[in-house]
Amino acid sequence: MEKVVIYYKEIKHLTPKEQSRQGRILLKQLVFDFFGVELDEQDIAQEAGGKPFYKKNPKCYFNISHCRDYVAVAVATSPVGIDIESDREVSASL
Repeated sequence: MEKVVIYYKEIKHLTPKEQSRQGRILLKQLVFDFFGVELDEQDIAQEAGGKPFYKKNPKCYFNISHCRDYVAVAVATSPVGIDIESDREVSASL
């Protein structure tokens, strides 16, 4: 059976670099909670298309997204993706 866990966190007033860092911190916590292993930054690599993966456990799938004031992380036992978008005004002409 496939399992997915998603964590998200409010991260107001951070630079994009700090948002990425907060995403990695959240990822480490989630991988520990979900798989019971300590995730080291050196254990994360990227596929040719840029998607990150955990080198030590090919059955640990994850994805990170951040947008404005939030960061979200999804961890699963099968390929997973997550995307956060901020609310914005929609033109009445659409």
